[in-house]
Amino acid sequence: MNFNVWKHAPHVIGGLGATFSKWRGDSANGVLQRFTSYRSNRASLTNRKLDSKALTTGRPEAMKHVLVAVSITCIFLAACTPVPTVTPVPTATFVPTSTPLPTAMMAPPTPHSWVLLPDLPSTATQADIGAEIYRLVCQDCHGNRGQGLTDEWRAQWAPQDQNCWQSKCHSLDHPPDGFTLPRYAPPLIGPGTLSRFKTVLDLYHYIRINMPWQNPGSLQEAEYWQLTAFLARERHLTLGDLPLDENRAKNLFLSP
Repeated sequence: MNFNVWKHAPHVIGGLGATFSKWRGDSANGVLQRFTSYRSNRASLTNRKLDSKALTTGRPEAMKHVLVAVSITCIFLAACTPVPTVTPVPTATFVPTSTPLPTAMMAPPTPHSWVLLPDLPSTATQADIGAEIYRLVCQDCHGNRGQGLTDEWRAQWAPQDQNCWQSKCHSLDHPPDGFTLPRYAPPLIGPGTLSRFKTVLDLYHYIRINMPWQNPGSLQEAEYWQLTAFLARERHLTLGDLPLDENRAKNLFLSP
């Protein structure tokens, strides 16, 4: 082994002595002294006189050994360095809150009517127009005479249409533009009908909020009053010549 390496190693070892002393309890000078003593003992066994050629050729070899020493030291330091504990950052847990949505008592009136009325005489009353609205909008469910969705009424339909709740009709698997039809639609005209409402105004409010079944609130405001006037007339209430409105409807009674 070419001891020329030890001429360069003390500078490196001396700088690392302070680092090693952290684990071994030695001072930097103590480490350097041990190394110097070891070098002196080995030097006594060989000739330390080197010519310039040996010195030149030995310098790269010396640097290689120094780099090896430094690499071993770095590995040792990395192995002894405690790994810091990473504390996980707590994440917020999202708890959905249920906020009740306000329920609109009445849907806003539609800007345009979808009901196509036939030509009516100029003398047609509010109830007369309401009769046509009933025929076009309400009759299918409530009957042509206001009797309700009875077997007798459905028997007048085309055979393929008599079962309203068959698949692809008004059942749960109805077409996208369809709707589910209830099994029961009450009668609106005849003895004992509409007795659940005390006044005609109560009837108007119910129809205004809940009808038509497939699209509640979709009629015009005037059309709801016309329909209410028709049903009130069928109950033989006197409407007079003035249009039915809220002030008049609250004083017309459907039940005691």
